[in-house]
Amino acid sequence: MRLGRALRPVAGALLVLGLCAAVSPVYRDFFADRRDRYRGTSPADYMGHLEQDRRVLRSPSLGAWLWNPDKAFGVPRLLELNNRTLYPVHLAFAAVLPAPRAWHSIQVFHVSLKALGLVLLTLSLGWPFWIAVTGSTGAMLAEGSLRHFSDFAFTPSAAWFLVQAWLTVRAARHDRWTAWDSLWVACAALRVLGSNATFVVYYELLLLFLLVRLTWGRLRVQAGKLMVRYALAGLLVAPLLLPVALSYGETLRAHFAEFADWHLRRAYNFRNYWVRFSDLQGSILLPAGAWLAAVAAVALQGGRVGPLTQVLGAFFVFGLAYSIRYSPVWFLGGLVPGIRVPQWVFEPLPWLIVLVAGEAAARHGAGRRRLVLAVVLGGAVMSAAWQTQHDPTKGYIFPPWERLLPEGLAARVRAEAPAPAIFPTGPDRSGDSREPVLNSNHHFMLGLSGAHYLGEMPSYHYARATYRVPGLLFMQRVATPLADWDDVVDVYAELGVGWVFWDGAGDPVSPRLEPAGEEHGFRLYRVTGARPRVYALDRVRSVPPPASPAEVASLVFSLPALGPFCYGCPESAAASPAAEVRLAERWRPGDVTVEVESPRGTLVVLGETRSRGWRAAVDGSPAPIHPVNEIFQAVAVPPGRHRVEWRFASPGFFAGLGLAAAGVVLLVG
Repeated sequence: MRLGRALRPVAGALLVLGLCAAVSPVYRDFFADRRDRYRGTSPADYMGHLEQDRRVLRSPSLGAWLWNPDKAFGVPRLLELNNRTLYPVHLAFAAVLPAPRAWHSIQVFHVSLKALGLVLLTLSLGWPFWIAVTGSTGAMLAEGSLRHFSDFAFTPSAAWFLVQAWLTVRAARHDRWTAWDSLWVACAALRVLGSNATFVVYYELLLLFLLVRLTWGRLRVQAGKLMVRYALAGLLVAPLLLPVALSYGETLRAHFAEFADWHLRRAYNFRNYWVRFSDLQGSILLPAGAWLAAVAAVALQGGRVGPLTQVLGAFFVFGLAYSIRYSPVWFLGGLVPGIRVPQWVFEPLPWLIVLVAGEAAARHGAGRRRLVLAVVLGGAVMSAAWQTQHDPTKGYIFPPWERLLPEGLAARVRAEAPAPAIFPTGPDRSGDSREPVLNSNHHFMLGLSGAHYLGEMPSYHYARATYRVPGLLFMQRVATPLADWDDVVDVYAELGVGWVFWDGAGDPVSPRLEPAGEEHGFRLYRVTGARPRVYALDRVRSVPPPASPAEVASLVFSLPALGPFCYGCPESAAASPAAEVRLAERWRPGDVTVEVESPRGTLVVLGETRSRGWRAAVDGSPAPIHPVNEIFQAVAVPPGRHRVEWRFASPGFFAGLGLAAAGVVLLVG
């Protein structure tokens, strides 16, 4: 009997997935892996990071877990939240599958978990099995659910939210601590590690609304238990959250307002994301049939609705007050670092709204009213299903790419001179449905080190130095004409960029770009005379730290003519001619050792982005790190033979590990 009851949710989830595949061409192609390119998202955006996870799992270096040397001259891995570097699900799939298969399998896993979460939640609220399956199917087919395919972090966010909502219902039935509370804590930790950071906050508000509704009258007792749950969940995710909190100040998001002439000032500005009428009409109130069914269900009940409907209604009102311009509480969004899209507060509603009609039908026994409400629920589900039939190819998932990547050229780079490369796109703007345009995350797939950036939060230092250099920052599908980047090859060389991949029309004219091969329509050029990863300087300009990014840009563009610049380097540090300095390096991610021999002392530069997690030592004694060319880090070495060591550890990571261990002990206890 118990086994049968336990298997009901699993059977219901399988039935939901089967119905979705039967009704929707989107789900059919998704499960069959006939389409793998989701709207607005390059597979390399996330598949590349899965490939990096595969390498990290096989690396003996602790620094590889904490430092990504293959992007933007190096970035802390734990700061890229939406790549979920500590998410156990990603690591498990990456450990056993090639990156493309892992990428698709992770999506299938979370879609299945989402269906299971819907069935678990609705059954826990007392819905009959057939209504739970019908309502869950409608939620999976709705516009909001299909929109989850547009980002690799959206489906995990929704899936773990549903599981946690089910656990919230179960835990709310007991005033004492139970196993449901412990499971809630574990689920909350997985949700934080595997979800979009913005959705974590917005979904958590919805969970709080649900808890308040279910425990009204017992809030004082439940509040204490809830605080313990949050405290334990916070301990479990401390290895991620502590480094993020401690390093937030050196990310671009903390300083975007300084870039007055740059598009990211707009992109990261909270006030650019007010909810407008067009947003309500074009994305939030879809599918329209489901919203009309929800209104009809409320009207047929005379306003005496169930708890889930009350929670969703209250959340909708909160969303309007929070995200509409000139509302009295819009400023709350600016209080949470990194939360910049108030429109996303409505994200749960376009797919959960189907459940309003389901709850209405579930609350009434057999009779005419249930029959009418069941028809209303059927209309909501049919509305969602109809939409998938009429937008199956252009709006959600595109066919797989078939163009081959330049694996041979990448092998040549790795064999001849491993150095950072950039991938400027062709002179024509490339749409989402075209063959792959190389971006910085393809570096992972090709096993190369990337100089330019595509992601969430670039380093503030990297952004200041590169935001005006064509081809370096936020290279995606936007064209980079030859005329824009051909003239800055000398700057590339000074920054250590050794290779350029080109897949557009025309030929570069810079004499420093030496043709090195062509494959599958991609051409490879070597940047002659580019600086190596580790080098000694015998000429450096000592300048005060610039106050604005524009001043940094001027210094960067002066590099070919005037040479490197430094903030606070000792004047006597670069005393030895570079030709007389001997360097022998042992390099691993986040762990670099250099044997240095110089007659009169020298300044040794590591061409990786400086970050507060880096520490340097000369012969075992701590040494100051001096910023060179804004991005890189230099150490002054006295005359003679010495050993310089650089080590990277994300601030707060090891303290977070200790807190996580304590959380596990407390949770088990």
